Amino acid sequence: MLVFVFKTVLYAIAPNVFARIRRVRAAKQSMSDFKKHPVLHRHNAAAGWQAEASGPFRLRAYANYDEYLTHQAQKYVSISVQGGFSSRVIVSYRLKFFDRFRRVARLLDKDALIVCAGARDGTEVEVWHDLGFRRAIGIDLNPGPGNELVQTGDFNHLPYADGSVDLLYSNCLDHSFDFNLLFGEARRVLKPNGYALYEVATSSDRAFEAVDWRRPEDVVLVLLKYFETLIEVRRTRHWLCVLVRKAPAAGAPS
Repeated sequence: MLVFVFKTVLYAIAPNVFARIRRVRAAKQSMSDFKKHPVLHRHNAAAGWQAEASGPFRLRAYANYDEYLTHQAQKYVSISVQGGFSSRVIVSYRLKFFDRFRRVARLLDKDALIVCAGARDGTEVEVWHDLGFRRAIGIDLNPGPGNELVQTGDFNHLPYADGSVDLLYSNCLDHSFDFNLLFGEARRVLKPNGYALYEVATSSDRAFEAVDWRRPEDVVLVLLKYFETLIEVRRTRHWLCVLVRKAPAAGAPS
């Protein structure tokens, strides 16, 4: 708790103390070069969407999976163009993550393997570390250079063995290519009795999102096809927070 408070104050008053902030700001890219990327002409807030919704969801009209990956990787580039997140944004997210994670932390041992899917620069991973969970790791298509908190990878194809992860967290469901692929992969890597904590956005700017919905509850209905136990649902101003658990192994106590 004291580590979290101390670091949050430092982020507010002297963010350049942290090497990861200096790294992102040093890697600031040209806005003109960013805007020239061809995938951003095809896919942006207004363009690149399928004309008709697919059930409760509207999807990007990607030509193929590679185009999806290329577009999604530009999200971090858009952040680096701005020189990274402001101190105010970092502090607000640290406080949000602390509130989310402390409610779940009591369910986990300190040596738990926690995977944050779609973690970008890794603020959520750092908060897990501040809470004492040193094995927390992030995965993202483009975590930026030299990122020790987040490894490069695809959350639709997680680089973890079956039944190896204690908790998977993500607030990036609107960047999913296919919910069945995403949730199926999460279920695969989770241990029996493992947890998944998802934040489902209640609004979207649609610039980099791969899927859009009117009701976050429709996303939860898909999620519940893959997990046996719904533990908690909490609604905040911008999110529907959902904690679910995978079934225990056959013959094991729940």
